[in-house]
Amino acid sequence: MAVLVLLVSLPACTQEERVQPEQGTVIQVDDGVSGLVNPPSNGNRPDARISGTLAVIGGNCLGLSLPGRDQALAFPHGTTAAPGGTGVLTPEGVTILVGQELVAGGGIREIDQSANWVLERWPAAPPGCSGAESAAGVYDVELLPAQQQARPESG
Repeated sequence: MAVLVLLVSLPACTQEERVQPEQGTVIQVDDGVSGLVNPPSNGNRPDARISGTLAVIGGNCLGLSLPGRDQALAFPHGTTAAPGGTGVLTPEGVTILVGQELVAGGGIREIDQSANWVLERWPAAPPGCSGAESAAGVYDVELLPAQQQARPESG
């Protein structure tokens, strides 16, 4: 009985050869204030609940100002600058302005990974975004009910 041994050599994966994450876009939402927008979704979405008041963090980035830390937000693909104010218009047609409370699904990157994670995905991110203590990618963004009632009617 003969035994055949087959040796297969696979190249080692170096750090330079790793798959680069898909990059999102940076939008100008007001003079000197930017927002991060995610690339198209691949269907995998974390299920953390993210809520807070939309704020300008670090002087130039849309995010949440939470007790003891700032959190940059990356809005859903297709989000644009809100007309007539500092904020965003989501693909679902929800306008969220600075000072309004929001709730969304998403995932959070904490302090030790935040700057690297932001700059890998949004190389043009302003320092307020890349220097935040954490970053959250969000989807299904909505205003909290009290905020929806307080919004002036357009027409």
